[in-house]
Order: sequence, then C-alpha cells, then structure tokens
Amino acid sequence: MRIQIFPLLLALCLATPQIVVAQTTEELSQQGKAAQAAKDYPQAEAIWRHVLQIDPNNDSAYYNLALALHRQNRLDEAVSAYQSVIELSANDTFGNSLDAVAYVGLGVALAAQNKLTEAVVAYRDALEINPESAITYHNMGLALRAQNKLDEAIAAYRSAIALNSQNAEFHYALGNALYYRNQLDEAASAYRKATEINPNSTVAYMGLGVTLYYQNKLDEAAAAYSRAIQLSSTSGSAYTGLGDVLRVQNKLDQAIATYQQAISLDPDSAEAYTGLGSALKVQNKLNEAIAAYRQALKLNPNNTVANSGLNDALRAQKTLKQ
Repeated sequence: MRIQIFPLLLALCLATPQIVVAQTTEELSQQGKAAQAAKDYPQAEAIWRHVLQIDPNNDSAYYNLALALHRQNRLDEAVSAYQSVIELSANDTFGNSLDAVAYVGLGVALAAQNKLTEAVVAYRDALEINPESAITYHNMGLALRAQNKLDEAIAAYRSAIALNSQNAEFHYALGNALYYRNQLDEAASAYRKATEINPNSTVAYMGLGVTLYYQNKLDEAAAAYSRAIQLSSTSGSAYTGLGDVLRVQNKLDQAIATYQQAISLDPDSAEAYTGLGSALKVQNKLNEAIAAYRQALKLNPNNTVANSGLNDALRAQKTLKQ
C-alpha cells in the first residue's frame, strides 16, 4: 500500500489592486501584481519584464517575474530569475527578507526539476536568513524525504512543527517519514494529530489506515479507511486499503466487493486487482483469481505479490485438473 505523498508547498502572497494604465515603475508594479492575482501569468510576466527594462536592478520585479514564470512551469527561467533576486538582494540595505523568500522559491523550483540536493541547499540558505520559517523546514523535509534521507527529513518536520504545531500538513508529512522509517507507533501518532487538527484530511486517515494495518490493528485500520471513504467517496486507494483489511480479517465477500468498487473508481490500480485476486484465490475461485492477477501484472509487470499469487493459483488449478 502506498501513501500519497503529498506535493511541495509555495506560498504566493500578492496584492490585488485594479489594473490601470501605468507609466512609472510603481504603477507598473501595481498592474503586475493585479495580473498575477488574476492568474494572468503571461500578462504579469510581460509587465515585470517592462519594469526591469526601466529598472534593471529592481529585485522585487525579478522576484515577481520568477513567480510568474514558476506558475507557467517555465522552471529554468524561474530559477534564473530567483537567482537574480538573490544576487541583487545581497547588496540590499533594507534587509534580507526578499532574499529569504527567493531562496525558498528557488528551492521549490529546483525540487520540481528533481534537483533535490540543490533544493536542500537553497532551503538551508533561506533558513540561515530566516530560521523562524516553518514552511521552509517543511519544504526541506519533503526534499530530504524524496532522497530517502529519512532521519534528516524527520528532523526538519519536527522543526517545522516546533514553529507551528497546528499545521496538519506538517504532522502528515512527519507521519509519512516515520512510516517509511518503520517507526509505526510514532507514525500513527503523527497521523492522528493531523486528523485532530484537520478532521477532513483524507490523506491523513489513509496514512493512519495503512500504519494500523501493518500494526495488525485491523478494526482501527478499517475505521480509518472508512472515514477516508466518507471524506472522499471516489478514492480508489481508500477502497483498496479497506479491502486489504477485510481480506486479512477473512471477510472475503466484503473484501471482494470493496476491491471491485476500488477498480470501478480506478481501473488502472494494480494493487486493487492484486487484492481481488488474493481474496478470490482463498475462496478457491481460481479462474477469476488468475484473471485478476494477470490484469494486475498487465498494469504493473514488476508486481511481485501478483506474480507469486498467479503462480500459486496456476499450480492449484493444475492440481485440481489431475
């Protein structure tokens, strides 16, 4: 069972004035922020480039240009613009706050390019300037987790939580890292805290469900998955997780119905087909089990559980024919 990991966070705080015909850089800046707030990123980009033609050393214009490019997923250009902010801000006599947010944006853009080591360096640079930024610790944790540096990721998430203990996403991310570190008791506690802060967090209940499943706390796992389904009735993964619990509890008819519901929601779920095959095999419905396992392997040829189950079912079928 997989835990959705959530994607990396970037907060964009922009003013929303009315667009006006502008001549000065200040007026153009207001127009650029309005375009950005309206999500007209190509227009915002054009305005910020105009500002920079007038004032090539305007670090604020470079930062907003970076945001506009980032939102258009033009990551190489966004990285270059963030770096320009950092270079200009190095000589800013008014402080380093823009420098810090530029490093954060740079880290997010680099992480999106899968340049995770460079992203972590950018986040660490941001934290040197602003060590009180919880979101920067969280983002750094995500980049470390993606590199499977679980102990460092856990430390980063704990730092984020120390600065902001009421952010459900921080606890959820910590739960993910602890789960993959096989610290299941602590992972379950982190997921529970996430659900306390945000009772509508489907992913937190999913994480809690899979953790409890591997702790063999099956009734609690079923309750967590059921809550996830209540919150998101179209989540095929939640139905698959619940099906796994029901199968282990030997509630095979319920498990089969649950897997079938998962497949109806997500026809490309190899895990749902694998679970369905396993439940059917236990019921000695070998032809159906074989078909389910084969579909799982068609979707994921590297699915070792489905491959093993298929071989078992084929051997059992051969024995019956003898």
